[in-house]
Amino acid sequence: MKTFGPLVLLTILSVQAADLPEKHILFDGDVVHEMHVRFKQPDWYQQLLANFNENTDDVPLIEASFEWGQFKFDSVGVRIKGNSTARVNSVKKPFRIKFNEYVKGQKIDGIGSINLNNINGDASMVREKAYFELARQAGLVAPRMNWAALYINGEYWGLYFLCEVINDDFLKMNFPKEARDGWLYKGNIGSTFEYWGDDAARYAVTFEKKSFEDENDWSDLIRLTSVLAQNPDEDLEAKIGEVLDIDSFLKAMALDNLTVNLDSYVTMTQNFYVFRRPTDGKFQWLVWDPSLAFGAFSGGLTTAQMKTLPLEYVAAGIGGGFPGGGPGGPGGPPPMQAALIRPLATRLWAVPSIKARYREIYAKMVQEVFLVDNLIARMNTMRTLIRPWADLDNNKLTSLAAFDAAMTQDAAANPPGMGGMPPMGGGAGGGMGGGPGIEPLVRERKAFVLKELKIQQ
Repeated sequence: MKTFGPLVLLTILSVQAADLPEKHILFDGDVVHEMHVRFKQPDWYQQLLANFNENTDDVPLIEASFEWGQFKFDSVGVRIKGNSTARVNSVKKPFRIKFNEYVKGQKIDGIGSINLNNINGDASMVREKAYFELARQAGLVAPRMNWAALYINGEYWGLYFLCEVINDDFLKMNFPKEARDGWLYKGNIGSTFEYWGDDAARYAVTFEKKSFEDENDWSDLIRLTSVLAQNPDEDLEAKIGEVLDIDSFLKAMALDNLTVNLDSYVTMTQNFYVFRRPTDGKFQWLVWDPSLAFGAFSGGLTTAQMKTLPLEYVAAGIGGGFPGGGPGGPGGPPPMQAALIRPLATRLWAVPSIKARYREIYAKMVQEVFLVDNLIARMNTMRTLIRPWADLDNNKLTSLAAFDAAMTQDAAANPPGMGGMPPMGGGAGGGMGGGPGIEPLVRERKAFVLKELKIQQ
């Protein structure tokens, strides 16, 4: 099988260099970086667990040393990160390493923090990186990834995804003229963009303010939701276009739909950022955490349903309320109603011109970016690189047999002993940690989408 390196693939897909941030030593080319973290505390793991379990926000970091290549830092901050990925039945937790936590200005080529994702729920170990590459080829702003072979106190802890953090450093690299004054929000479960009035506290239950955190000013986000809620269809395109970069949202929805990335806005109402650009006041959609793309989270759908997912798919619901302060919980917004559960998608698609634009973007993406032979070759190239490290990873959250079969064979959800979570849906793969074989999924998905868009193959 002919394979394509990253630079060749970018040329094939006509990606312009100007669309991408400058090269970075952590992310230039496909590399498994050997990274060493050392803790002096004998109970370091217990401290990390306690900090994570006892703090829902602002999880404290603990001190460690860090070494990678020529970079040797005596003092960095480390903590467990994530949600379901951190609750796996394994010591292989996902980590945030903050280089400049204790030493101001201590960075690697302009980056002060990295995420080490534990590749939970993805037997192929390439889903997330492949999705982000497609995102950038489609013109979306997306983090860059590589792999890290993590050693803790000299012991090989496992193979991790090395990922950029969406923070000030990321904004400076991707929005150099706008980063300082822009407003950044992260969407967690329940971030529906429903209008809940002018009380900022209601939005703060689900959205996280990631810039100007000390200012209790949510007026820009509230304005977006109010424009969405208070304008009729015939006026919506003009009004929402004043506060939202519509194309950035439509591109993300098309990519999520095409790659069956259901742990996202249209199903779980989470795993995205929005950045309000100060130059024009518009929110831009930033993709995030596609670790369960390519059907690894079924959202209750069967494999056949994922392969034939409607182009404007929106899940029926994710429950009537969230305990402990989420929608329907104490102090949170009212319970979400099915008719309005994801209005940023349903309201926009109800406008004929916006729906037509969405399908135009989708058609361009499926024909020019989602090139299945190249995608499969790219994934196999990455998998060849990382397989030796996966084989040596005694803490990996899937079996090597599942890794070897992931491209072609449907898989059941990981059992709890392999770090899996309880199934959250039906069909092959259950809900999380399994999923259809990637190659048959993407081939049949593309064929279905081309037929729906009436594009001849």
